[in-house]
Amino acid sequence: MEKEMFSLREANSQIKRKLISKFPVEILPDFIQEAILELYENSSFNMDYISGAALSALASSIGNKFHVRKDITWSENPSLWIVMVGRNGQNKSAPQKVAYKAITNKQSELNREYEEAMNSYDPGLGDPKPLKKKLYSTEPTFESLLKMHKDNPHGITIKPDEFKTFVDGLVGYNGSSRRSSYLSLWDGAPISSDRKDAESASIDKPCINIVGGIQDDVIASLKSKDTKDGFFERMLFVVPLKMEKRFVSETPVNEHTISVYISKMHDFLENMLGRHNYEEIGLSPEASRLFDQERNSHVEPSNKDSNVSGILSKLDRYMLRFALILEVTHCFFNSKPVKDISEDSMKRAIMLKNYFFENALKINDIMEKSYESNTPNGKVYAILKAIGKETFSSREFIEKAKQIHSIGKSRSYELLSIGKLTQELGKGQYRSKVYGD
Repeated sequence: MEKEMFSLREANSQIKRKLISKFPVEILPDFIQEAILELYENSSFNMDYISGAALSALASSIGNKFHVRKDITWSENPSLWIVMVGRNGQNKSAPQKVAYKAITNKQSELNREYEEAMNSYDPGLGDPKPLKKKLYSTEPTFESLLKMHKDNPHGITIKPDEFKTFVDGLVGYNGSSRRSSYLSLWDGAPISSDRKDAESASIDKPCINIVGGIQDDVIASLKSKDTKDGFFERMLFVVPLKMEKRFVSETPVNEHTISVYISKMHDFLENMLGRHNYEEIGLSPEASRLFDQERNSHVEPSNKDSNVSGILSKLDRYMLRFALILEVTHCFFNSKPVKDISEDSMKRAIMLKNYFFENALKINDIMEKSYESNTPNGKVYAILKAIGKETFSSREFIEKAKQIHSIGKSRSYELLSIGKLTQELGKGQYRSKVYGD
């Protein structure tokens, strides 16, 4: 019996009805939707991961070639900081590899060109040294990132193997943190590095994408150490409805569908790289009105909850970035000139904003359930109940944490620092807020 065929609209409708994914796949070009559905059906890829990775690849391809201007005081580049959240072994990396295939192929081509140029380079002839063109990097230092960006004004994507490693690496050996510098990069503000031990580099229009994966319990740990500087509010979390591994499909992947995806993404990237100057586009009156209405809908929930306020303030800006990516993408693949942000692109951007807002709330919920909840499932709660008294020492907490959860000393201090279930009294003394529950 032949497999029943569905239109993209019908297929996406079934996805939503079966609660497989809430990612608004229908906002993307048809060839990307086809690749996403094919990889979901026959490669056992999680739909959210491949969708989020494809969105990231579009942003990375556009780079600094297009910005969107809301008004004279406000413009945005298309950079996205996307983090795939899932359980260990849930295959978060493979979707990124497929989605970024055109970009990694191009990087291999640029590497070969650089090697050939260096082989023929003779410093004695007075010729300028060849520049190493980079589209992405896995674990750059901040100084090397700025140097790469200076040589590649199109923009750089950071693709860390593990997002946690990237975040941990923001704190140097001397204890100094680069988080504030990365916040400036996200803002698109001019930035420079003038350290004595590194080559000076100044970037007028930074455009840094980030895409990576992390385990759900690890992201909760990282957020527990958040310094409330807005770093995590800048992350776009891709969180599947079902955090589980999928069975391997017996049907082979349709290689033609994936080849079409890679080929079209290659053409898109080549077109963007071939543009010598960046363009700044505005919003159509309809898109501007819709954007303002959506921002106004955020005021009341923001005033009620500071966490929600932090998330929505960044998503206000991301809405413009989403609309820019979707507009440029739509125009290119429909052979239309890019003029301004259409009402349709803004509507689709709002759909994306809603998806990522819901996921940001999920991440907060994951942290609560993993570490802070006053339930038997909460790790801190269980430790405090095992201690069994209102006041206790950090040493007692460490001993119980090791005994119950096999948690080490440094991790125990992290849990103590969360603060919602414990109150620090001073000199290693704490008060339990759950004693007697």
